[in-house]
Amino acid sequence: MKRSSLFSTAAVILFGALFLFYCAHQLYTIINNPIKTVNALYITVDDSIAAEGYFIRGEQVLGGVSGIVQYTVNPGEKVAKGAEIAEIFDDEEAASISRRIEELDERIQSIEYAKNQSVDKADAGKIDSLITMQVGELAETTDSGMVSKAYDQLKELQTLVIRRSMAEQGGVFDESALSELKVQSEALKSQVNGRMKSVKTEVSGYFSRTVDGLEDVLKPDGLDTLTVQSILALQSVSKDAGAQSVLGKVIDGFVWYFAAVVDEKEADTLSADKAVKLRFSQGPSADVTATVNRIKKDGAGKALVVFQSSAINEEIVSMRYQQVDIVKRSFKGIKVPKEAVRILNGKEGVYVVSGNQAVFKEIARLYDTGSFYIVKADGRNEKNLFIYDKIIVNAKDLNDKKVIK
Repeated sequence: MKRSSLFSTAAVILFGALFLFYCAHQLYTIINNPIKTVNALYITVDDSIAAEGYFIRGEQVLGGVSGIVQYTVNPGEKVAKGAEIAEIFDDEEAASISRRIEELDERIQSIEYAKNQSVDKADAGKIDSLITMQVGELAETTDSGMVSKAYDQLKELQTLVIRRSMAEQGGVFDESALSELKVQSEALKSQVNGRMKSVKTEVSGYFSRTVDGLEDVLKPDGLDTLTVQSILALQSVSKDAGAQSVLGKVIDGFVWYFAAVVDEKEADTLSADKAVKLRFSQGPSADVTATVNRIKKDGAGKALVVFQSSAINEEIVSMRYQQVDIVKRSFKGIKVPKEAVRILNGKEGVYVVSGNQAVFKEIARLYDTGSFYIVKADGRNEKNLFIYDKIIVNAKDLNDKKVIK
């Protein structure tokens, strides 16, 4: 028992000694290494306003026709006045025959194009390389979700395969196969005569399949009457009225507007005709350039800001309500913690670690985020702050060229 008690006492003493050693080591480190540093990093910071609002466009809704619909244009595609938008078939059989006709006609076009290309066996290797490249491009396009582009690439791939077959045959072309395809196409076309109607647009613009029932509510000629209250009231309006009974719509014209509600103080930082970037929460991956069209305050702390743009793509023509960041300016420079800033001889700057010295470097502020500064990055002069410099944050009693440990 005595030996066991002795071991227990020794263990307590040992652990106590280790704890005291650890505390002493930590204290020594704090006393002898008081300097805390951060790396000078190059970043981009936006001066922006968060808001939500609605797209306003000239929109012509295309009335629906009962039957099986096959669209002949893609969403976001530019269309001319009188262009065909869709074909309406009496029944699924007629629609199926039409799809077969389209496949045959595309194959006929591919063969006729390949027929006009002079090829022989010597071209086989070159065409093989082109096929390999086209397959790779098609795979990348498919992964990106760009369906219309993938469709065009697939047709080009089919043409290359036909040319490869012709090259293998020494450039000899089989006219009978082409003639048979044309006969099949004409026979099928006779079966759909009178069983299909064509829907055409009466205006030029961009096509969209999305109809939300606000096409007659939000119109460019109604901008003067828009208010903060009328935009906020849209949140309780049904957005899908009649959407099931129409084919889509054509965005009439090439200019659209976006009406957003912001705080009055934030609106004061904007001005008419000023260019901004709109960053939508959904839709385009890139910022959209727009200008401030008008600002209307409600006298109760809110303001309606209307933006104008002509940027168009498939996503934009289908969007209505969106959350958005209104980017007024973007600042690119070096991030500097506010607590690191010092004044030396009336000039603002920071101390950085250079070898075993603290060296003062002047800074020029570009933007104050509230928690840190963005300062100008100019690497041409050694007196300026460089990217990856070690900025001293919390040391005391610093002076230029002071030796530090």
